[in-house]
Amino acid sequence: MHYFYRLAYQSLVYIYTMKVFFRLFIQGLAFVVLLYLPQVAKAHTEDSNTINNARLITVAASQAVVISGTLYALNEIWYKGYERSGFHVKDDMGVWCQVDKLGHAYSAYSLVAPLSKMYKWAGANSKRSALYGTVGSLAVLTAIEFMDAYSAEWGFSYGDMGANVLGAGLYLGQELLWEKQIFQLKFSTQFKNYSPALLKKRGEQIYGTNITERLLKDYNAQTYWLSVDVNYFYKRWPAWLNIAVGYGAEDMYGAYYNTWKDAEGKYHDMSSIHRYRQMLLSLDVNLANINTRSKFINTVLDCLTIKIPAPALEYNTKGKFVFHPLYF
Repeated sequence: MHYFYRLAYQSLVYIYTMKVFFRLFIQGLAFVVLLYLPQVAKAHTEDSNTINNARLITVAASQAVVISGTLYALNEIWYKGYERSGFHVKDDMGVWCQVDKLGHAYSAYSLVAPLSKMYKWAGANSKRSALYGTVGSLAVLTAIEFMDAYSAEWGFSYGDMGANVLGAGLYLGQELLWEKQIFQLKFSTQFKNYSPALLKKRGEQIYGTNITERLLKDYNAQTYWLSVDVNYFYKRWPAWLNIAVGYGAEDMYGAYYNTWKDAEGKYHDMSSIHRYRQMLLSLDVNLANINTRSKFINTVLDCLTIKIPAPALEYNTKGKFVFHPLYF
């Protein structure tokens, strides 16, 4: 119980530092956690005999090493080349048509599952594992946010932090209520070829040049999905088939506007290219509902949050409907 009281105290301290909107959101999450503390504590007593201490130590040590190593590498690769600053906040709610915010929510959501599965492997029950996984996910992404806070190029973002909490909270809330992910956050992307030469050069400048960079950084190519397990509500529906609603945006060549300066300092104004948002409806494969003879493969399928390509209907802020025979 000492751990949970410390967690509650840290949550309250953190709540105090947030702006009003996100403070209220996190208070709501903290309330849910505190509401379930007696149940989790009871579960701790009930399953204490099932905890494998050797496995628990292995999980804690491996997570500490991997997370610390990842943060160190991120600092060396991403932040080291930029000027340091004092702690500062940056309001970036309007950038990239909020696609980046969904990326934060998705990252937090996707991290919880593998972290939780590791604690479950060590013998913890489902609710306790989910709580530990959620704390771990938020700890990682909060550390990254504080790296931003001390970099002159970026800054601590309440929007990013709120999205992190939203994503992790979506996973935790469903595990506490149903011990099942009925609403899954998923991700899809594709490699985009930009033309003419000016836009190609701009795409390489902000989104990278190799395939890995482009798939991970190109907001024009990314779509984030809420995939719904219809079978949970209607048993005649195939258990492996979900319905997914997605969000993305296109024609973005800057965080706020399609204007920029290139490496030589020359100013480019491509405001004639209008950025637009996309809302999509598609089918998806519920990998978590596919059972194999391998426990390991089942665990991997439970943790995968990639949207399977399928036909999709798009409505965009240009006022147009577009049908995609196969949408990635």
